[in-house]
Amino acid sequence: MQFPQTAPFVDLGRYAGRWFEISAIPQPFQAGCTDTQANYTPQEDGTIQVVNRCVVWGPSGPPAEKVAEGVAVPLDDTGAVLSVDFGYGVPGYYLILLVDPDYQWALVGSPDRGSLWILSRCTWLDPRIFDMLVAYAWGQGYPVDRLCRTIRMPGYM
Repeated sequence: MQFPQTAPFVDLGRYAGRWFEISAIPQPFQAGCTDTQANYTPQEDGTIQVVNRCVVWGPSGPPAEKVAEGVAVPLDDTGAVLSVDFGYGVPGYYLILLVDPDYQWALVGSPDRGSLWILSRCTWLDPRIFDMLVAYAWGQGYPVDRLCRTIRMPGYM
């Protein structure tokens, strides 16, 4: 299996900040999540603090916020390949496949093609850009038929 092609260069300073998940291949650790977002904060030591948040709705009562905090380490000079450790003992690999020149959207996946996220700086994405990102991911061998739109609940995050 060939490694997916990543973006030629990612300015991690510009990549920093809040991203909203638009669509993703469902992951067990995101079960029940709505309003998913990620925040990336560069640290002085060259690592990046990662804080993922979502809202989980229970069978009764108010929703709860689910938070996962981790550390990302750039693995090459492009900034497009990161090792991310959420404290589970084994880091995951985060490939920035494409990023908008203005850093308004990004396509992120895993090397094994089991994870894929379409991210945006706001809670929506132009359908033409969405379709272009899906087509690119398909061309890289990701199972885009498994993508699910991220649910947004009014008034949360």
